[in-house]
Amino acid sequence: MKQVWSLLGLIAAIGAVQACDKQDVVANAAQAPEASGPPAGAEPAAFAEHERHFDLWEHAHLAEIDHQGLYIELGTPARPKFTFGDWRAGWGKEGATSADRFNYSVGDSSRVYFYNDKAEPLTLRVRMKPVGTQVVTPYMNNQALPAVKLSGTEFKDYDVAVPGDKVVAGENRLMFRFGGTVEQDGEARAAAVASVRVIKGTPAPGAYAPPHFSELRSEQSVGGTQRRALAVRSPTTLTYYLDIPANAKLGFGVGIAGQKGAPTGKGATARVTVTPEGGTAKEILRGDLKTVWRDEVLDLKAFAGKLCRVDFAIEGDVGSGRAAWSTPMLLLPKKELPKLDKPAKNVIVVLIDTQRAR
Repeated sequence: MKQVWSLLGLIAAIGAVQACDKQDVVANAAQAPEASGPPAGAEPAAFAEHERHFDLWEHAHLAEIDHQGLYIELGTPARPKFTFGDWRAGWGKEGATSADRFNYSVGDSSRVYFYNDKAEPLTLRVRMKPVGTQVVTPYMNNQALPAVKLSGTEFKDYDVAVPGDKVVAGENRLMFRFGGTVEQDGEARAAAVASVRVIKGTPAPGAYAPPHFSELRSEQSVGGTQRRALAVRSPTTLTYYLDIPANAKLGFGVGIAGQKGAPTGKGATARVTVTPEGGTAKEILRGDLKTVWRDEVLDLKAFAGKLCRVDFAIEGDVGSGRAAWSTPMLLLPKKELPKLDKPAKNVIVVLIDTQRAR
């Protein structure tokens, strides 16, 4: 798992850099508020003795979203962490319809990488439409799966059953190999792919509303107090891979937005679990969700200096509303900056590009 998580950390960093170069994509695909910081008074009072180290709301594109299966959405800033920063992954230009954002698969193959906890049977629900071919052969970890015949000219969902012996515990490599391409807009395009949903076992019957990246980051009001938040339906787990510094704490508020009065049904539960690389998962929060913000500042000293997987999970019935994680961030103690006897005269900037690990 150590090598897998190190790769995931690298991919997340590449995704962050690429997202900075694609502000037009953020504006059009995410339609999220500007990430210029919260309005006055929007952060929990419990944050007052701390300063921001890493804001998870501003880096929502780094979150993996599991809603009845891991949902990999292409054509958005959330893509690069699943495509190794798009380095030789076979993905071309982005596009959009009224319902789908997508990437063109270019050349004869394209790749997606995802983590699975164990070797087990999966179903891959791939949303795509043909462009230059009517057939695609999926490969899981270099092992061929039955070919899929594409039809029509619109996006459709195609299910691919993956036996458990073709899945590994850790990073899995999914490749699509296409039967042909056509030249369009300077690219050799095979198909347009909108999403890949990784379902454990077989899909449950009934309609499925995907957790679109454009709906994740928003402003939410809970108990009459509005904050910027990551809003999700239940059940949903948001996963970040974070390098935890010394003296760090995890701060956030959580509650049910868009509903008045007490939650209906069996109620909902919020859980936060931290798993250090090569270590054991530890649950650091479990509590009932209500229609008022529950503010938390949780100590992470047990994970200092470690790369950790942090899971924000919502389970149970949130009624007609959505669960909202407000202002989630890594916090550090406030520091007093030393006062200089005289102003600094020089600044040295060091730039390092394509540095290799040795």
